[in-house]
Amino acid sequence: MTKPRRLLYSVCFMLSIYSKHRLSCNKLLERYPAGSNTFWRMASLLFCGPKLAACGLVLSIWGVIMLAMLGIFFTTHSAVLIEDVPFTEKDMEDGPTALQNIYNLYNQVGYNCFIAAAIYVGIGFLSFCQVRLNKRKEYLVH
Repeated sequence: MTKPRRLLYSVCFMLSIYSKHRLSCNKLLERYPAGSNTFWRMASLLFCGPKLAACGLVLSIWGVIMLAMLGIFFTTHSAVLIEDVPFTEKDMEDGPTALQNIYNLYNQVGYNCFIAAAIYVGIGFLSFCQVRLNKRKEYLVH
């Protein structure tokens, strides 16, 4: 069974879960016969235009660099970033463990920056795939 036909059958299976959609499933199978490649082109993974995909790629690269550097600086306990650490008065009053509490907060903010950078890597990968799909679409003959 070809890939487009398998996808069509899986869509029909999902539609057939509810009895009211069985008729539309039969119409789909009639509209796109076994040798047809039309349904596969209809179910494309392309959802961004070329400019939006390129913008997402550039912003993702910038976000990864920025957040990775911030994560490094937070985990090395940079004194310049003390204003961005969410500590309270209770964290300062504990006496001998006050400095350790502040360092733990620095580390937590640094880990949050690394997690956000990883999310930006995922978005950058998605944008890169969209750029490639848009370039491939330019070369297709309609």
